[in-house]
Amino acid sequence: MARKPKSEPLRFVVKKFGNSTLFRWPSPGPWFSSLRRFHQRCAMRSAFGLWLSALGILPSPAAEADASSTNGLPQPVPGWRMELLLTAPQLRHPSVVCTAPDGRIFVAEDPMDISLPRASLPEGRILCLHPEGRVTVFAEKLFAVFGMQYLEGKLYVLHNPRFSVFIDADTHGTNRTELLEQTNPEPWALNWNDHVPSNFRLGMGGFFYVAVGDKGLFGAVDRNGKRVDLHGGGVVRIRPDGTGLEVFCHGVRNILDVAITTEDELFTYDNTDEHEWMGRLTHMVDGGFYGYPFDFIPRRPYTLWMLADYGPGAATGALAYTDDALPSEFHDNLFLADFGQRNIRRVILERANGTFREVRNELLFPDPPPDFRPVGIHETADGR
Repeated sequence: MARKPKSEPLRFVVKKFGNSTLFRWPSPGPWFSSLRRFHQRCAMRSAFGLWLSALGILPSPAAEADASSTNGLPQPVPGWRMELLLTAPQLRHPSVVCTAPDGRIFVAEDPMDISLPRASLPEGRILCLHPEGRVTVFAEKLFAVFGMQYLEGKLYVLHNPRFSVFIDADTHGTNRTELLEQTNPEPWALNWNDHVPSNFRLGMGGFFYVAVGDKGLFGAVDRNGKRVDLHGGGVVRIRPDGTGLEVFCHGVRNILDVAITTEDELFTYDNTDEHEWMGRLTHMVDGGFYGYPFDFIPRRPYTLWMLADYGPGAATGALAYTDDALPSEFHDNLFLADFGQRNIRRVILERANGTFREVRNELLFPDPPPDFRPVGIHETADGR
C-alpha cells in the first residue's frame, strides 16, 4: 500500500459578510516533514488573491505576526499556520468544502441566501481549485450546496432538494445522476436554506452519514423505492449508489456536519436556539433520541445527552482527524468550526463506558477578526 504524504493540512472555508476567502490551514508545528516546511516557508499574493508557496526563508515568529497582521489574516495559536488560497471576487458566498486525493479543492457557493432575490433559485455552483492555482467551474445551476464528498472518481453533492453525483472529468463534472430527487419539498421555507440536510461523511460500513437540520426529510425516496421521513433534526444514512436510506438517530436541532472517528464513532456540533439548547457536542449512536425540541427541559430519562456545551454561537463544520500525518496526540481529535464564535475548536476525547467524555478543548484563534467566519473544514491528502 502506498504511504500517504507525511503532512496533511486542514482546509476550511471562511465566509465574510460581502466577502469570502478560502484558507489552507497547515498542520501544527514546523518539524513533521521537509515537504511541509518547504511549502510553509513564505507566501506571495497573486493578482486574484490566491496565495501560493514560494521558496524563501522561514520567517521568525515576530515577522510572521507582522506579515499576518498586515494582511489581515487571523492569528492561530503557536504551532499552527494559515495560508490564504482564494478570495473575492473569485470566491463569493462559500458554503462547504471538500478535497480530492490529487490535491484539488472543491468549494461550493450559495449566492441564493446572500445576494439573490429568492433562496429557491438554482444558481449555486462548485469551484475546483487545482494544485497549480487554476480555478475551474466544476458544476453550476445547483440549488444551495451544503454537502460534498469525493469518492472513487465521483463528487457527491447534496443541494436540497436534490442529492446528486457527478463523474469527475478533472476540470468539471459530467454525467450528473440524481440519488435522491427530493429530500424536502420546500427546503428554502421562509426564503432561507437553513436547518436542512447538509454535509455528510463516509463510514467504514459503506454508508454516507448525513447531518439533517430540523426542517427534516419528507418524501425522500431512495433508488430502491424506499421512502423515509424524519420529523426534526438527526442523522440519516444512505449508500453511495443511492440505496439503503434510513434514519440513524434523531432529536437534535440544526447540525451541519458529521465527524466520524477511526472506530466509526459519530459526533455532531449543534446550533443554539438562543435559550436552553446551546452549541452542543454530541455522540450520535444508532437509534439514539436526543430530546429536541420537546423533551430536554427538564432532561428526560429516556433521552441521550450531550458531551459538552460550548455556549452560544453558530456551529458549522465538524471533523475527526483520522490520519497519521500529525503526532499521535492529534489522533481522533475533533475540530469544530463555529461561524458565530469566529473560531475553530480542537476537542480531545476519551472513552467513558459506552460513550465519551471531553478531556479538554482549545480555541485555535485567540483573537479572531470580526469577519473571520468559518463555514466548513476538511483535511487533504496532498501533503502541502
